[in-house]
Amino acid sequence: MIALPISPKLIGVGLLVAALGVQTYRLHDMTAKRDAAVAAKKLQIAAYREAAVRVTLRHQEAARQTEQEQQRISTDASTDYQQRLAAVRLRAKAAADTRSAGAAHLPGVPDATGGPDGAACQAGLSPADALTATEQAIQLDALQKWVRKQQAVGKVVDKLGE
Repeated sequence: MIALPISPKLIGVGLLVAALGVQTYRLHDMTAKRDAAVAAKKLQIAAYREAAVRVTLRHQEAARQTEQEQQRISTDASTDYQQRLAAVRLRAKAAADTRSAGAAHLPGVPDATGGPDGAACQAGLSPADALTATEQAIQLDALQKWVRKQQAVGKVVDKLGE
């Protein structure tokens, strides 16, 4: 075999070509890693957006259900209140009719109170004042019940939103 003389310039060029090959490989490797990281970040952003949409939809549904439940409670409370007022006004009218017919008041032990209206009558109020006091007591009672039920709806919604 014949040995060819290799010049230092040729060795330098060979080393430069080898170094260029190594750097090209490293560049492609780093580019692939960067592209993979960018793709992973895009997937993460898409997942966050999807989760945000799901949470928003869940909150909107909870708000819709809350509104419906609150409306139902308000309607029920109003109906109950109107029925109770009508009943007490009917009893007051019947009592007024009995008094105007000249019914004799029989002394004796008073009956147990029949709710707020009974307490008002036993307090010694005039029939008109007793009716007003009873109506106000019914109104306050209905409002308190309504508030308690509305608060209960709020607690359920807080749990749904979590």
